[in-house]
Amino acid sequence: MMPLLIRRIKRFNRSDSVEDYVRWLTDYIGVEYDDGYLLRTRASIDAAIEAAIVQKPSWVEAAEEVVEAEPMIVPDADNPFTEQDYDSWTVRELQEECRTRGLTIRGSKAEVVLRLRRDDEGIEIVEQETEDETEAPSEEAAEVELDAPSEESEAVTEDVTDNDENNGETQHTDEEE
Repeated sequence: MMPLLIRRIKRFNRSDSVEDYVRWLTDYIGVEYDDGYLLRTRASIDAAIEAAIVQKPSWVEAAEEVVEAEPMIVPDADNPFTEQDYDSWTVRELQEECRTRGLTIRGSKAEVVLRLRRDDEGIEIVEQETEDETEAPSEEAAEVELDAPSEESEAVTEDVTDNDENNGETQHTDEEE
């Protein structure tokens, strides 16, 4: 790091020669001395030496030391970048991938993505019935339902018989009279 400007100016003015100032500044900064720095003005010398300085922030140096000491290896299972991003795929692309793997292609996009992810993880996929596929009731259940009358059917029957007792008589309301 370069010393303060005021310090450099004082040192340049007190130096016996330009070479003396350049040697002091290169030693202070830790840059290798070069005769090319022997320029006429202090500002041009400072600029040339400053251009030669390749400084890294302290955090970069600390990070490089850590990496050199023991490189980090991320296991595949914990690495989020090895997983396919199926959500960005189109349904057609997902179906084509299922075909190449021998998987079922039907279902919503979410179902197809889930199927592919499970296949990636090595989980065996067991096809289950969807909500659209319903089983027909067994014959025993059908017979039981037909034999037992429901309460609704009894109420409807009573209403019909009550209306039949009127024998076609019309009832007038207050509004009609």
